Order: sequence, then structure tokens, then C-alpha cells
Amino acid sequence: VTLALAGLLAILGSQDTLAGKKSTKSLPVMLVDSVIVNSTIVRLGDVFTNTGDKSEIAIAYAPGPGQTATLDANWLYRVANAYKLKWRPLSIQENVIVQRESVVITREEIEDRILVALIDKGADPKSTVELSNRLMRIHVAGGLSATIKVEDVIFEPRMKRFTAVLVATGSSAPAQRTRVTGRVHKILDVPVLSNRLKPGEIIRKHHVKWIKVRAVRLQRDIILNKAGL
Repeated sequence: VTLALAGLLAILGSQDTLAGKKSTKSLPVMLVDSVIVNSTIVRLGDVFTNTGDKSEIAIAYAPGPGQTATLDANWLYRVANAYKLKWRPLSIQENVIVQRESVVITREEIEDRILVALIDKGADPKSTVELSNRLMRIHVAGGLSATIKVEDVIFEPRMKRFTAVLVATGSSAPAQRTRVTGRVHKILDVPVLSNRLKPGEIIRKHHVKWIKVRAVRLQRDIILNKAGL
């Protein structure tokens, strides 16, 4: 995403005249190649060094939690001119990558929370949840921790499908609501050999281990208990 100068002016307006009285004369203004911010705003001091009392001036909106934005050379030069900074790009390829700090809630954690909510709705406790979006992760802005709740759960037992709303909250950001869909799969414990055996060897107890398999993947003649073995 390339941020436009219009975003800069929309945020600031009158701040241009408030911060221009002093400047850092002894040190040159330099560009910061990569920036991580924990705010909804990108400030002049995040992008340039040695900006003196202009460092807190807001120049753009920050990207969303966990996302990045690119400030290109042309945009940066116009900002530097707007705030009377003695800086110009060495080439058109110069840019600044701005990343928004975030706490990541993984898909595994999301699925665990949803399963607990679905059990309350009648789902089999020996089940697993599969989200429609298998790459899903939630980024929550700022802070050292994040919490997630599951609300508005709708479960269709016959189709084994569900919808829910995830409410993710960080320490320094408002709640983020995300609608998710997916399926519930019943899980069974199945015995398999723990290692390869030669023809004629006797299968003993220590040769068998139990693994979890989705019920829909099993044939009807599969043995599922020790007595059957």
C-alpha cells in the first residue's frame, strides 16, 4: 500500500505552523528504512531521524495490525519539504516500510475456543474443528497479550457446520469482530502398527499405537477397541 500526501494533510491541517519554529541544526536528517509502530498514526520522527521538536507530528495513518505500508521516495520528499526538513532521496527506489505492531492469535487457538463453544451447543466432545479459512490468523493491535471470545454461535448438527463471531481484544485497541464458518469432524482413536514388522512376526501390545482419525475417513470394518484386537 502506498500512502498518499492527501492522507498527510487530512490528518494534520494546522499542525504545519505549530512545530516549525525549531530545527536540529547540528545533525543531518536521515531516513529510517523500516519502522514498527504501535499506534494508529505514523509520526515524522518515526520516519526521519533528527527532526527535533517536529518528531511528534502525525503524517499518516498507520496500516492495520500486522499489516505493512510502503512510503515511496516521492511521497517522502514532499513530506520533508512540507515540514522544512533538509532531506531528499538519493534515488527513486528509496522507501520506508511501516509495519503495525500486533499480537497474533493463531488458527489452532481459534479452533480450540470454537470447539469449546460448540460443545455447549451439543457437539460431540470427541470432535475437531476445521475453519473454512485454513490460513486464518487474527492480528490484534498493540500490547503484550490478547484475548478472544466466541459469540453468536450457530451449529447445524446434521450438516456438522457452524458459524460464529470471534471477538478479539488487545490491551490498547477496541474489540475486533470477525465472522467465521467451518465444519465439525468426529474423531476416533484407531490402532496402527508403531513400526514395520516382518512376515510371520507376532504383533504384541508394544507394537500398537493409537492415532486420531476423522470418522468419515474410516471403513466400517475397522477395529476400534482393544477387545476387538
